[in-house]
Amino acid sequence: MKIRTLIILICLFTALTLSAQKIPDKIIYEGIDIPLFGAEKITGGRIFIGDPLKSAPVYINFFASWCTPCKQEIMFLSKLAEKYDKSKINIVLINTDLAPKDNVKNRAYLDPVKEMIKNVSDNITVLIDPDNRIARLFGVNEIPKSFFIKKNQKCYKILSGFKGYEEDEIETLLINLLKE
Repeated sequence: MKIRTLIILICLFTALTLSAQKIPDKIIYEGIDIPLFGAEKITGGRIFIGDPLKSAPVYINFFASWCTPCKQEIMFLSKLAEKYDKSKINIVLINTDLAPKDNVKNRAYLDPVKEMIKNVSDNITVLIDPDNRIARLFGVNEIPKSFFIKKNQKCYKILSGFKGYEEDEIETLLINLLKE
């Protein structure tokens, strides 16, 4: 009887734990089409992600202002953006810092983001995702997370995390993406 009760409690706990986890709206896999979306630039104005894909492949990186590996990756990407001009590859950073629910129009929450990207190359487009709508579209459940997108809108490669030693791998993937 005690074992049966224990098993029931374990099953109940497992079911409650699984139901409490946020499941992404969509998960992007290598080889499938990415969702097209519009977003606000951190500098103002909007961009439709299909626009950059018309001219060159896109490297999309999801980041947050509090994420130390994100800061390191952004500095590396800034160097890459200077090396490869926008006609060859578009680098798009998407900030996932959440806007305050009580005052979504208050953009003060973006101050740490602006500080983080103040030295970023002008060849990089920085977008904001204040409600994580775009992150959910891509199934982002950790950051930094990067997506290499071909001109045909297919996902070429996905990378999670950044420790610094991936720099050569990222550049090699970009070079291979440019060859396609």
